[in-house]
Amino acid sequence: MKLSELIENNNKMESFKTFCRHDAKETETILKFLISTAKKPLKNVTDYTDTGRIVKRAPNDRVLWEMLGDISNFTYKHCGVFLSALVLKKGGKDVGNGIFDIVAENGLLVEDRLEFLFKQIAACHKAA
Repeated sequence: MKLSELIENNNKMESFKTFCRHDAKETETILKFLISTAKKPLKNVTDYTDTGRIVKRAPNDRVLWEMLGDISNFTYKHCGVFLSALVLKKGGKDVGNGIFDIVAENGLLVEDRLEFLFKQIAACHKAA
């Protein structure tokens, strides 16, 4: 399933709302923002500051991180990609450690973080 199809599918979005640990509306806003980022040219990413800004949360807010985790779990389950891979630390050189916890929870082993990150960014753009 394409990422854009997720937000167009009412059943999937209702499922998403029950999947969220925090405010479903805020999390959905971030999901839509990340999907729009994925639709842009390859290598287009965002950071925690810009992502948090759209829901009035600081980049170091644990709730923001958990919402990104919920999004990645959901998009991996339905589309095979960890969408929060598009959210990098300021400066664009790395993602937070949380994504690798999510990846491990989904039974995947990452040996090379940078290679995984590049592949996931490309996969997110392709899945958009």
